[in-house]
Amino acid sequence: STIKMRGFLVSYVSLAWGIGASLTSALAYFVVDPYGWRGLMIGTALIFSPSILLLSIMGESPRFDAKKGNWDSAESTVQTIARLNCTAGSRSIKLKRGENVDETDRLGCFGASKYIKATGRLRDFVIIT
Repeated sequence: STIKMRGFLVSYVSLAWGIGASLTSALAYFVVDPYGWRGLMIGTALIFSPSILLLSIMGESPRFDAKKGNWDSAESTVQTIARLNCTAGSRSIKLKRGENVDETDRLGCFGASKYIKATGRLRDFVIIT
């Protein structure tokens, strides 16, 4: 269950900060004496520049797309996430479309709370918050 995995997943995400801090410290140890602080800045820029490339190929979040009215793109992104998470029926996921995002219920969940209360089928619903 997601709740049982939450602690592990938060630790896993936090691990990236520790690895990044360790790599930066190691780089500083070897670079600062011979090249100074400018060398350290150039070194960190070179090491982390691939992240800029990743940002250029990543799509927008489903919430951003929905807010801008790009419902097909938002739905496609949610289906891709579901497929990558090995969710059965990922192609059948549909978002409730509105004129704009402000037409949501008080939780901002595109009518999700009403659907869940009416059907009791939380596992079939994707909530974009």
